[in-house]
Amino acid sequence: MSEKSCGVIGPNGAGKSSFLKMIAQLEEFQGNIICEGDVAYCGDATSLQSDMLASEVLFYARGNKAQNPDFLNRLIKHFNFTTLLNRPVSTLSGGEKQRLNIISIFYYDCDYTLLDEPTNYLDPIYVDLLSEFLKSWEKSLFIVSHNLNFVIDNCQQLLAFNDGCVSFDGKTSKALDDKAFDKVFLKEFNYQSFDGRRYIL
Repeated sequence: MSEKSCGVIGPNGAGKSSFLKMIAQLEEFQGNIICEGDVAYCGDATSLQSDMLASEVLFYARGNKAQNPDFLNRLIKHFNFTTLLNRPVSTLSGGEKQRLNIISIFYYDCDYTLLDEPTNYLDPIYVDLLSEFLKSWEKSLFIVSHNLNFVIDNCQQLLAFNDGCVSFDGKTSKALDDKAFDKVFLKEFNYQSFDGRRYIL
């Protein structure tokens, strides 16, 4: 897990997705956000309706950077996407599009990767595979998710929003120690640990 991994949580409408879009310069705002490096934003993949083949999308996902076939093949194999490469994107299911979106964004290989609800539409096995991959990723990550245990598992840092304001900013372990999730979501969670893993119910 990257020490630069930050989970962004909060109730609906708190400003989480807007925060990521501001970092990616996809939403107007007042002020300045300085990122030393390139940024990639991964949003809702279900809107993808292109007649391009999935393999073509992955080819162009690299942008102006040199192709890296070994890295791409590793991503494709990790997310079990080989049999879908010759399918038009418009024929893929929501979960298949999400996997394509995830492979594309990591193949772009930016300094900052912003994942907005990356577990949406994914079967549990692919949520696990995504977690496994994230633990090997060494660059900066921001993850917005309502899957709180996914955030706990994959993010060293935590940023919590309420009504557009930051209500917590610190280590995920401290958020668990302080039971900060209760305050963010106005709900009393059950804090547990098992086999070195911490989680909430």
